[in-house]
Amino acid sequence: MVIHFNKLFCTLKEHSIFRTEIQKIFGIGSNNKINHKFGLTKNCHVGIIKIVSDSLPYNIEHYIVNNHNVSYNLKQEIKDKITKKILMKTYQGIRFRLGLPVHGQRTHSNSQTTKKMLLSNLKKLSIKNYIKKEVSSLKKKKNIKAIKKKK
Repeated sequence: MVIHFNKLFCTLKEHSIFRTEIQKIFGIGSNNKINHKFGLTKNCHVGIIKIVSDSLPYNIEHYIVNNHNVSYNLKQEIKDKITKKILMKTYQGIRFRLGLPVHGQRTHSNSQTTKKMLLSNLKKLSIKNYIKKEVSSLKKKKNIKAIKKKK
């Protein structure tokens, strides 16, 4: 038996602990408020929830949707905040755009992977721009040759 949370786009497995399964929803984390709200113990299994009451899974889903910012809405809110910082050209926005650490982390001894990713992305962009320029110049040459043939 599996419990489907349609509004949250997730399913909870029957034989696992409810507290660990509910943490898989983006934005919930290690929140015990849901357990306390519905009177569930720490080691309550998902299968027991369905046995106790048929409406309990629906009530839990309804509570999460109405009282917590989770899943797609939370991801969209985070993206909006980042794009707002980038458009305002704040320090953090510039760091986001460059792919560097944003919250004051060291860059001298740490963040080598982000620097490597930044360099590879720049190389890819420069290669793409080079290819676009070459393609556009070839198209221009073909257009010029076609115009000359018509004359």
